[in-house]
Amino acid sequence: DSETGAARSEEEPTFARHGRYLIRAAYFIPPVYKTLRASTGGMVLSNEIEIDVEKPSREDKKVLDAIWANGEVANDEFERRRFDEKHLRKVIAEETDSKVLVYARFALARSLIASHINGFQEAIDVLSGLAREQPQFRAEEVRYNLARAELDAGDWDLAAQTMSELVAQEPELKNSF
Repeated sequence: DSETGAARSEEEPTFARHGRYLIRAAYFIPPVYKTLRASTGGMVLSNEIEIDVEKPSREDKKVLDAIWANGEVANDEFERRRFDEKHLRKVIAEETDSKVLVYARFALARSLIASHINGFQEAIDVLSGLAREQPQFRAEEVRYNLARAELDAGDWDLAAQTMSELVAQEPELKNSF
């Protein structure tokens, strides 16, 4: 807790209240590095980063509820998951002022890909729109899912172009696919 300095229990959310948090990562040093462990107390801390957690608006709550409606929150964001598409479509149409609406659009596209029932073109349209309108939003994941939808739709050339554009934007990804 950035206000009191007290550690939170595991049952509580990491960011239980809105406000500003200062966090850092702890890197635990393996026992084989005895000298380094002794000089650092067994861990090295990263620099602090600041995170501002806002209180969600009514619209944001509705969007997040739609995303989490069926409990399909993936630990691996590249994994294909099914979401409640009807609920997502409704919230996308109604909650246009939500700051987190982009996440609902992304969830809808991923669900359309995972359904394997003629949703590929709509997923391609949604993901292309996200890449164009929100280029900083999870660019790697959007492009990856876009390429997967293009592959599933049978357009291998377009998928190759999408992946080439992604690697051009993020050269460190060249050997990761």
